[in-house]
Amino acid sequence: MIGNLIIGADYAIIAIYYMLLFLAGFFLTLYLTDKLKNVLPHDQGKKIVKPDGTVEEVQGGAESRGKTRGTGIIFILVFACIYLVFMPGVNVETAIYTFVLIGTMLSGYLDDAAKVPWSELKKGILDFVLAAICAVNYAYHNGTEVYLLFMKTKIEMPVWLFIPLAILFIFAAINVVNCTDGVDGLCASLSIISIVSYIAVFTMIDIELIRSISDITYVCLLMLACIIGYLWYNAYPSQALMGDAGSRPIGVFLAILALQSGYILLFIPLCFVFIIDGGLGLFKITVRRVFKIKNFLDSIRTPVHDDVRKYSEKNIAKLEKKNGGPIKIPERDKNKNWSDPQIVTRFAMIQLIISACTLFATWGNLP
Repeated sequence: MIGNLIIGADYAIIAIYYMLLFLAGFFLTLYLTDKLKNVLPHDQGKKIVKPDGTVEEVQGGAESRGKTRGTGIIFILVFACIYLVFMPGVNVETAIYTFVLIGTMLSGYLDDAAKVPWSELKKGILDFVLAAICAVNYAYHNGTEVYLLFMKTKIEMPVWLFIPLAILFIFAAINVVNCTDGVDGLCASLSIISIVSYIAVFTMIDIELIRSISDITYVCLLMLACIIGYLWYNAYPSQALMGDAGSRPIGVFLAILALQSGYILLFIPLCFVFIIDGGLGLFKITVRRVFKIKNFLDSIRTPVHDDVRKYSEKNIAKLEKKNGGPIKIPERDKNKNWSDPQIVTRFAMIQLIISACTLFATWGNLP
């Protein structure tokens, strides 16, 4: 598209051009989030549909009620439009990835805007289809070779094995990131750290091993600019929430980065907090449903950020109304009692330390 016009230009011109794109991503997201906050749906409290069909508000849902929800539609569309129109090096593979991001965003936004949350089955089917498109697209354009963690050894997996595993991986990435989006600034802050970590990984990989490695880095920076523009309004106390329209495509984006790096297992340390915070809840539900162990991990509220956060007055009032009288907060919850800013700061610190150690361990060990 328009970006191809600068191919072959002087480095200074290219640098200024990319800087303008990043600034456009940030300020467009900032401007549109402010202007559209009354147009987008407003949160009704975070709710889930239980297996028996009933709807239940989850821990922390009362605080989000009334805030602008689904603002992920803004920063994802800003990213997609700038990338497709103005970024150099757009090809069939990357265009398909972008449309998968848009599709994931739209499915999440429609769920955000729905008066009754979509069922897990409906969202699961959509996630599976989008993950399958993404996995097949990657395998078709890049093959099925993967590198072993912290090693220069690569193995070629059979297509019949690689694609199902890639689908499962992308599906899991979508949902662990989505489950983490429950505290002001948490999902966006962790996303920024993980994306920056992948930028560092790409700079350590031999340019001959990854096609258009510079383009991947610039794409990461553009996504960062858009997420930071959103974070301006999502920082505690937030005015806007990304909702599924933002968290689900971020999960897809991180999965694509992992696939493009060739080191898929690096996703574990570089997105560790996402996996623990959001993934533990998915693991807990799966074990309970498959193995019928009703009290599995019963002592831990999930996502993990709910287990460490303090009970607000709104939460206590809601629980007292539900129980028909005063309630006693368990000692384990009194001991943690983290505020939302403390959760974001501490979770971000944990991810920063793990990412830094991982990058240090991989320095010189990537091809």
